[in-house]
Amino acid sequence: MQSMERVGIVCASDTELAPFLERMEKGETVERAMLEFREGAIGKTRVVAVYSGVCKVNATIATQLLVDVFQVDAVVNAGTAGGMREDVRLFDTIVAERTAYHDVADDVLTEFHPWMPSVYFQADERLLDAAKGYGRASKYPVLFGSIVTCRMLAAGFSVGSVERFGVAGDWGDECGWRKDHAGMGRIISASIQFICDAELQTG
Repeated sequence: MQSMERVGIVCASDTELAPFLERMEKGETVERAMLEFREGAIGKTRVVAVYSGVCKVNATIATQLLVDVFQVDAVVNAGTAGGMREDVRLFDTIVAERTAYHDVADDVLTEFHPWMPSVYFQADERLLDAAKGYGRASKYPVLFGSIVTCRMLAAGFSVGSVERFGVAGDWGDECGWRKDHAGMGRIISASIQFICDAELQTG
C-alpha cells in the first residue's frame, strides 16, 4: 500500500491557500516555474503547499512539480466552488468522491489514452475515510458527492447539461491535474471544496 509521508496541497489562489499556511510549521520556500512551493508540516504530516493560479494548465504544472521535484505521495486540491444540488448550502464543505470534466467528450478519456474505464476520477479511499471521520465529528456540514468542472457554465451552458453527472458541486478548471496524475494511478488524490455560491443561495 502506498504511503503518505509527504502531501502536496494545491489551491488556485493565495486566499484559498492561506488557511493551510496559518496551520503550517514553516520550512523552506522553493521557487519553480514562477510558483512558490512552501515546505513544512501540519501536525505530523510533511506538506508542500502551493497556489497555482486558475485553470487546468496552471494546476497541472504545479502538480507535476510536486510529483517530480518534491516527491509527494498524495495531492489534495482545495478551494471554493458553487453548489448545484438544492440541498447544498453556502459554507458547506464538499469532499469529492469522484470528479469529472464537464467540457471533455466522454470517449476522449475512455476510447483513447489513458483508456479509462469511465469518465470519473475516483478519490483515494483512505483520504475519503479520513474526511468522513472528520465529517462525523464536525459541527459544520461536510458533504460527499461528485464534482465536475463547470467553467463552461459562465459561457452560457445550462445547469441541466451537467446534471447527468449527479453533481453536488462544481469548481473551475483546476481539476486538470487529476487527468494527468490521479487518473494514471501515480499518486493518491482528493478534492475538497468550500461552497461560496449555491443553487438556492447567492454568495
